Amino acid sequence: MFERGARPTTWPVQLSAQGCGLLWSPDGRRLGLSAPARPLRLFDQRGEQLASIDEAAVDLRRRGVRALGQRLAWSSDAQALAFAAGDHLVVLTPDGDETHRLSHAPEHVDSVAWSGGLSAPLATATKETVRVWTPAAEALPRLPGATFALSSPRGERVALCRPDELLIHGGEREVRVRVPGVPRASWSPSGKHLLAHSGGSAVALRARDGQEVASLRLGGSWAPSEPDRALFSRPPSSSDGGGSLWLIDIGTGREAKLVAPSGATIMAGQGARWSDAGEPFGLATTQPEHRLRLWRGSAPDPTQTELVPGSFPPEVALEPGRKSFDFDVTRQGDLCAVLMVSPERGVLHLRQLGARAAPRQLELPLPRARGRGTRALEFSPQGRFLFARVDLDGFLIDPRAGTCQALAGEVTGFAWAPSGEILALEGARGVQLIHAETRVELDRFPGKCGVAWSRDGRRLYLARPRSTEVVGVPALDQPAGPLLERARALGF
Repeated sequence: MFERGARPTTWPVQLSAQGCGLLWSPDGRRLGLSAPARPLRLFDQRGEQLASIDEAAVDLRRRGVRALGQRLAWSSDAQALAFAAGDHLVVLTPDGDETHRLSHAPEHVDSVAWSGGLSAPLATATKETVRVWTPAAEALPRLPGATFALSSPRGERVALCRPDELLIHGGEREVRVRVPGVPRASWSPSGKHLLAHSGGSAVALRARDGQEVASLRLGGSWAPSEPDRALFSRPPSSSDGGGSLWLIDIGTGREAKLVAPSGATIMAGQGARWSDAGEPFGLATTQPEHRLRLWRGSAPDPTQTELVPGSFPPEVALEPGRKSFDFDVTRQGDLCAVLMVSPERGVLHLRQLGARAAPRQLELPLPRARGRGTRALEFSPQGRFLFARVDLDGFLIDPRAGTCQALAGEVTGFAWAPSGEILALEGARGVQLIHAETRVELDRFPGKCGVAWSRDGRRLYLARPRSTEVVGVPALDQPAGPLLERARALGF
């Protein structure tokens, strides 16, 4: 490596004797290097390897060595790198994170050309066709790397969860807060506070400076309206065999304990779910038969609770070590779902609250990989659909029609769009966007990443270790399936 006015330096990079290719980025800060039967490698100016892309090596072995410049192209602003990998075009960040994978099947891509910067069209050529790929009209900024990223209600700040750290990006200044482990965060309705969850406990932080204002023993969830209040649990004690739930006013620090319904014990470890009207719901067990019941708090005073009329079938009973439960209630407070998993079966019970109809029961297939992952249950924001995750298996459920569809692939996380029309599924190899009603795959983003939506549903945050991608998502103002299938066929 030669630099003006300095002696040449040698990089400790092993190369083949023939067929090597080099391509600098336009700003001179990145170097792409190719050699036969070796991955495509990216280096910075100091010779530090940033990424090694194995697919490029497979492509070179299969098709022979040609000029690197034909199958690799930098955008003119050096913000992205595109290369041909068989019948796909792969787009990377300058640090090597994959952001797009565009299929050219069944033809193999021979050459790639970029017409300008990151937001300019990109062209691919095969022996038969030339395609022009049009990027999103808005080039959204990239954020620092993270395991999970979540924007504030008004979008002026983004909380970036990183190992042993919570980074609050935006506002007057960037704020860093040390949090042990790998935290998860949730914003308060006002956007003035954050709950940082780690290792089962949580702390409430002031967003503008990261100052801790409250420490919550186990977990925590925000009430849906201002002033900022959070519900958290405390472990079992001599007076509370199932633990206890507490409501804290973050502004004043005042705490109040939720009073269990008569003849029942609150299952504090299950937490609570809030309706949009400000009513908390949770699970309780009755004595002495240990039957599972649903309790509800009142909106004016959530600490006063009562059992919801009606009950679940006798089989929905607490059996420690044999049965595990998860539950959710729609934001409208009109439908409840309880998922019961035992070694023999998985059963979903659906109850219409305020109606005399018997609960509906759906059988779920036992997971393909037992004991891996976690279990979760969540209604879409409008209550139209329900997503269940059992270990690494995902199920999309229509509660009113009584249908359940198992989704392909392993699911490590998920997030409903605020509209309730789109479900984002995290997997080991990428993120899928699924249209809930038609089950059509709308889009796919490669690479393992954490996913979250902005409050208006127009942006998707894809958190990766090196950088966090912000993706613009258009509104679905007409039937999505045929429209988007046609768009994808045209190459958009």
